[in-house]
Amino acid sequence: ASLTSDTAAENVVTIVDTGTTGAITITGDVTLADGAGDLKFIMADKATTLTFGGNVTDSTGDGNVVITANDTDIVVISGTGKTIDATIDGIADGEGTLRITGAGTTMADKVGTTGTTALKAIDVNATATFSSTSEATAYTVDADTTFTGAVTANTSFAVATSGTDVTLTAASNTGTTTLASGTTLTANGILTAGDLTITSGKVYLNKASN
Repeated sequence: ASLTSDTAAENVVTIVDTGTTGAITITGDVTLADGAGDLKFIMADKATTLTFGGNVTDSTGDGNVVITANDTDIVVISGTGKTIDATIDGIADGEGTLRITGAGTTMADKVGTTGTTALKAIDVNATATFSSTSEATAYTVDADTTFTGAVTANTSFAVATSGTDVTLTAASNTGTTTLASGTTLTANGILTAGDLTITSGKVYLNKASN
């Protein structure tokens, strides 16, 4: 199924889980029509998983697709080669998890950086590109990923699977940074890190042009 919001008023989809660990999946595209108000998905701290299998397309006007996850909730991007043009944030700072399982995913909007509501975790299990800024308490990257926008890892950043290449284009703060054997982290901007643990991995720091 697909979902299109085309009214001028704000539309709110509240995910209500009467138990725990429930799941809802939108297999098709989510589209916000031009001129429509915000389309908001609000989760409710029930360890619920909300999965998007298609593209998420924002309006060219003032309206935005907004996804907010509570502490134990998980937002999954499962479609292959999909573009997610939506902000994804915690309801409060340090809440909610973003998990990418669909190869070739492009996160086209802010993740955890809309206000002061960073995510608890960003878990990348398939190749991905983050085109805007992102912030979470902890990052775990298990597939080739390019972060075009600044990365802020408030506690830790782990490149955890051998053969994984991660590129940071903008100045970033990766906190306690761990590279597993056979991984590569390339920083094209200023990299600020806490403790750096490298287990047969490689770090490349490229000089920026003046």
